[in-house]
Amino acid sequence: MTNYRGKLKARIQRDDFLRHTGVMVLGTGLVNIFNLAYQLGLVRMLSVVEYGTLNALVSLVMVASQFTVPFRPVLARSFATYLALNKTGPVRKLLKLAARDLGLIAVGIILTVTIFSGPLASWQQIHQTHYIILTGLVIAAGTVAVVPWAYLWGSQRFVGLATMGVLPAFCKLVLGLLLVGVGFGVSGALGGYVILPITMICIGYYATLKRVDKNPLAAEEKALPITMGDIYRGYIPTGIALFSFAVLTNFDVILVKHLFPPQEAGFYSVAQMVGKIILFLPGALSVVVFPKAAAFRAGNISS
Repeated sequence: MTNYRGKLKARIQRDDFLRHTGVMVLGTGLVNIFNLAYQLGLVRMLSVVEYGTLNALVSLVMVASQFTVPFRPVLARSFATYLALNKTGPVRKLLKLAARDLGLIAVGIILTVTIFSGPLASWQQIHQTHYIILTGLVIAAGTVAVVPWAYLWGSQRFVGLATMGVLPAFCKLVLGLLLVGVGFGVSGALGGYVILPITMICIGYYATLKRVDKNPLAAEEKALPITMGDIYRGYIPTGIALFSFAVLTNFDVILVKHLFPPQEAGFYSVAQMVGKIILFLPGALSVVVFPKAAAFRAGNISS
């Protein structure tokens, strides 16, 4: 038995695919545990009506975020390709361009949600418009977090990527339940969701800047023919696929909140939460496979 364990450990150390998959499975498992604990805590601390309201807003975040989440795989593929070819200049320039564009998109999201917070709240049978504004902040912060996430993913920094998932989920669990516990209700629960992407941004950019030269772009790098055009072209098919999946897995809660009485919508939200956790468990494997396949293809190696 000891010999078998030794051979398994040696194989994992040699095989980066197994090692990286193990890191992501562990990270995904911890994130799911923290998210489940958060949801179970909210189920106990919020009323059924309040929980139904919160879950409808979170589902709105999930659906709305699909307009920016497709940037993750498209950017990650570009980063993986450039890094496989040892082209650091294009990586640096693409990072700056992506941070600029997604930062502007985040500002636009905040302004749009703030302007239309009244009609959106009315459509979801919610009387507090500031819930909608907090939801917009979650979406905007998540948009900015796409850039470091994509870089860590494309550069196969899976320890950093797992950390970028686990620590924010833990912060959401602790601070979110604390805010609910002291009486902030749905606002406190949404505060946990706001803390999540903000923590991701801090961790992600710290890990990214440690790996990327922080000096200003050299003149020759500024002249590189790198634009966001290829990213936006890849965004369209990726966005259609991911948005369709998000609608299938989240829009039911939004419709239930709109069409059903608050009590019944709350019960539906509790049941739906358990099903989503089971659905996303195998996601760690695809996270590891994707950048490796892109890097192999860039090096003309069978992927």
